[in-house]
Amino acid sequence: MMRRAVALMAIVAGLASQAGAQPLLPDDTPPAAPALQAPAAGTAETQLGLSAPVTDMIVPLVDGAGRGRQAAETDDTASGSRAETVLVRLRELQNRQRTATVAEFVGEWTQKDFSFTLPALPEAPVPFQLSHVSSVNALPDSSFIRVEVNGQPVRELPIRSFEDYRLDRFSIDPALLRVGDNRVRISVRQTHRIYCGVEAAFQLWTRVDLEASGLAVPNGTFRADFDGFIAGLASHVARGEPVPIRHDLSAPIADRITPLFSVLRRAVNGDILLLEEQSAWQVKPGPNVSARVSIIDDPRVRGVSFRRGGDGTLVMVQGSSVDFAEAADMLQGMLAGRVAVPPVPQVTPGTAKPLAELTQTDLVAHGRYIAMRVSFRLPNDWMLLANQKARLDLDYRFAPALPRGALLQIKVNGKTVRLLPLDRDGGRELPTLPVSMPTNVLRAGQNTLLFEALIPGDPPHAPCPVVNTPLVEILPTSRFFVPASPRMSVLDLDHALAALTASDVLLTESAQRSLAPGAHVMLASVFGGTKAETPTLGTPKVTVGVPGDIALLSPFYSDSALQAMGNAMRSLPPPSSGSGEMPVAWSDNAGSAADGAMTRVMQMFSQLQTGFLSFSGETYTSTTELPAWLRARSADAILVQPDPALPEQVWLFVNPDLDLRALASSLANRLYVDDGPRGQIALFTAGTGWENWSTTAKILYLLEPVTPGNFLAVAGNFATAYPWIFVFMLIFITIAASLVSVVLVLNRRRDNT
Repeated sequence: MMRRAVALMAIVAGLASQAGAQPLLPDDTPPAAPALQAPAAGTAETQLGLSAPVTDMIVPLVDGAGRGRQAAETDDTASGSRAETVLVRLRELQNRQRTATVAEFVGEWTQKDFSFTLPALPEAPVPFQLSHVSSVNALPDSSFIRVEVNGQPVRELPIRSFEDYRLDRFSIDPALLRVGDNRVRISVRQTHRIYCGVEAAFQLWTRVDLEASGLAVPNGTFRADFDGFIAGLASHVARGEPVPIRHDLSAPIADRITPLFSVLRRAVNGDILLLEEQSAWQVKPGPNVSARVSIIDDPRVRGVSFRRGGDGTLVMVQGSSVDFAEAADMLQGMLAGRVAVPPVPQVTPGTAKPLAELTQTDLVAHGRYIAMRVSFRLPNDWMLLANQKARLDLDYRFAPALPRGALLQIKVNGKTVRLLPLDRDGGRELPTLPVSMPTNVLRAGQNTLLFEALIPGDPPHAPCPVVNTPLVEILPTSRFFVPASPRMSVLDLDHALAALTASDVLLTESAQRSLAPGAHVMLASVFGGTKAETPTLGTPKVTVGVPGDIALLSPFYSDSALQAMGNAMRSLPPPSSGSGEMPVAWSDNAGSAADGAMTRVMQMFSQLQTGFLSFSGETYTSTTELPAWLRARSADAILVQPDPALPEQVWLFVNPDLDLRALASSLANRLYVDDGPRGQIALFTAGTGWENWSTTAKILYLLEPVTPGNFLAVAGNFATAYPWIFVFMLIFITIAASLVSVVLVLNRRRDNT
């Protein structure tokens, strides 16, 4: 026995002498000694590891949830081994929440845009698959699905499946694809098999299963470089999985990794990233892991590089000596020139803007009910509340002999500004129609111009005739004009959120203990405002708390309002102390000297307005309407703007059991939709969205000096917001002028006598 032990020790010693002394390193550490230097902008240095396949990224071409197994299949693609393909799933651009697994098309003619990320261009035609099911009301002979890739039509699929999901496959020419972000537009044309009209249009629907739809690319396409990592990360996030961050650092990284996560979020087209910290020594990854980040505390690892881990996962390796902001700058350089989600177009006040510059889609109506949306943004310091007029110079045309009662509604932010008949003068060129609208239907920030066509069936009890030409068309030569305004703002959550950056998000101690790990990073990464572009009245800040922190707002709200807030979140806050002291989270208002002076001026101005409002019987936080409004509602999160003197500072109260991805997605989506958080209090419910409360007492802020050029507009805004104040001022001026006149007359008579 002793001889065997000695022999075994000798063998181990011999192996050690051959291998040399090597430190034990995590699996993601590059095995070779050369250091990993930071790649230059636009490049990605690669350190290859094991060549194991990325098995956790391979998904079956038929959905494993059971829908695909029941689906009929058509396949005109080249034969190949399915086990060696990766399904790059579609991600819906309009639904930035990314939690829906099904995209629904309702109506006779509907289109939606999707995206997918490719790490490299394939050499041969690539199979594309689409899993879909439609309403039984759709008439197969005149219903179809049209697929476009990067603006080029690739296939038209018939609608024939009405019970189970049907899986259609076809090939895409590699010349139509590009490295990085690719766009897919799916247009669905449906005709009701029995009826025709507006009501019949809402009975038509087609659903696309996003989990089983996408591009089936060879597994080897996902190389261990920057493009491969981003594509793997996009595929990983599209499944709703958290992003693993492996490290063995003693200090938490959640508060420091926000800059890096913000860049990664932009790289995957705005998807919300959920952070999951793991040990650097973890060997077995979780399920469905296709990309992760590893922070290696080793002097040999410097900069940022990309490799394939021993488990086949695509890994971004970062040395612990590299600051996260520095790593974010490196990745930002690599992203230069990439296709990104286009921002909402900006309308410059005082300049007419063609509709062709405000939308990337054709404004045409092929069905009996079509809503054509044009989204745009106005500067955050734009405000005209009086009777000024904006104007839409409308160029449009419509088909001849449309049924009696056909209408085109023009709406701005949900308010109808013009009704146009479509049952006469059709089929010919029409002169430009000036459509004026009051500027008070517009607002700073996000706006929506909606063209809503409603065309009755003729006859309504028969299928609609197949018409391949548009019934209504809004021409791109139409122009939209918004007059310029003085730089002003109103107390509103939308303006406050626009000024926030990732560094402005704070968590209370209760939130740090109660919310899920990575909550700070997720919420902070959705704010990308810049203080240079957004006018501010102080130091922007959003304090994230839990329902128990609602009592910290006692200096601003009555006990009944605080109790109603707590009940709305299904958690009653503790009784307020009544001390009236400023919450600790709000005590740090230090900024530049100019910011401090501006804040003090606005505090004085706010107190003056509050005095006038109190005199007229209207106050902001003490109104009795707020508790009654809150008691009739429930919420998973509440956004509050409590202090008119500090309008840039808001509170966000979150239920700990809320899926923060839904909340973060909705906050990020506020830049693209007109139903985001507004007013002074906004309630968020998962699956429903935001419900806003605004006080009737508008509080305005003037952001520029009063000059002869802007005096009338400034006075008009204040007169519209506080009409009684101006009435009293006019009465006072009239009385004062009368008294002066009486004094002058009496003095003249006295002199004459």
